[in-house]
Amino acid sequence: MRHFIYKYRKAAMDKEMAEKRLSDLGEEGIIRLLKSAVPSRFVGLDTAFFKIGKGLENDGIAVTVDMLQEKTDFPKGMPYEAMGWKTVSACLSDLATTSARPVAVMLSIACPDIPVSDFRKIIKGAVSACGKSGCEYCRGDMNRDDSGITLSGTAIGTSRKHTSRRGAKIGDLIAVTNASRFGMARAGLLSFQEKKKFKAGRDARDAFLHPIPRIREGLALDGFMNSCIDSSDGLAASVVQLCAESRVGARIDETLLRKDRDVVRAAEHLGIDSTEFQLSGGEEFELVLTMSDESWNARDWKKIAGLSVIGLVVKKNEGLKLIKSADGRTQKLSWTGWKKFSQSASP
Repeated sequence: MRHFIYKYRKAAMDKEMAEKRLSDLGEEGIIRLLKSAVPSRFVGLDTAFFKIGKGLENDGIAVTVDMLQEKTDFPKGMPYEAMGWKTVSACLSDLATTSARPVAVMLSIACPDIPVSDFRKIIKGAVSACGKSGCEYCRGDMNRDDSGITLSGTAIGTSRKHTSRRGAKIGDLIAVTNASRFGMARAGLLSFQEKKKFKAGRDARDAFLHPIPRIREGLALDGFMNSCIDSSDGLAASVVQLCAESRVGARIDETLLRKDRDVVRAAEHLGIDSTEFQLSGGEEFELVLTMSDESWNARDWKKIAGLSVIGLVVKKNEGLKLIKSADGRTQKLSWTGWKKFSQSASP
């Protein structure tokens, strides 16, 4: 009887799920769906890691894929060169979170019948981004798509072990690289979307057009991090995802979140709180990580990797909280950044 009831409920759930669209699930729901359908330890992670031998200096391969599309990732007026650069940087940023050393990036392109000069600019941006991070550009697949430009990058790197987003431990410090850059890419995007009303400074525009994957920092942190993710979806979303995979909670201290002037200006322009703007940015590609007190005290991480502490890992039942600076009140920290299938432009 129990088996019959289980089968009946499962059939009802499958039917209900089949009638939903991806936008009903959201990115978190899609990941849960994949976990239930695909027997792979890498589902929910941005990078897969495979052992290839023993006794080698780097005996593992890290592989990651990122896809950017014109309608959601490339706003009107974005230079073609920046499209290529950004796609490669998104791939390499995932490798940085695992302390992998990049070897090569393959870029597949689907696009309309654009001028050859524009196509070359895409390639130039991709090659330049590879050169910045010390890896090779490798040609990928090519196809025609009259609906817009889609770029898909595959990055390959080597690593001794795999640092993932699943290793955060209660009591770990939550740290980030370049804390003041959170929200900068969003401010840069705003200057594209509202050119006549808001103009960001050069640093903010460059943060959006030419993000820098933190490869050097990731390599320096090898063996010291317990978990890591990049801020492609925003700082709040990154903390939420990191804690969900590690099954822990978090406390983020607002007083430790430094803000760039353009972030404050952009928030004022939109009429929202500057901390809310900063937390829900995205595409900064900074590292959001956890480490023990012992690892933090082992080196001068501020000098080596631009690290600063912004919070603490706590028990899962304590939830995800932002400690407000004004009066010590707390508010729930939720996924407020970029969500696929629920928005039309990034971040």
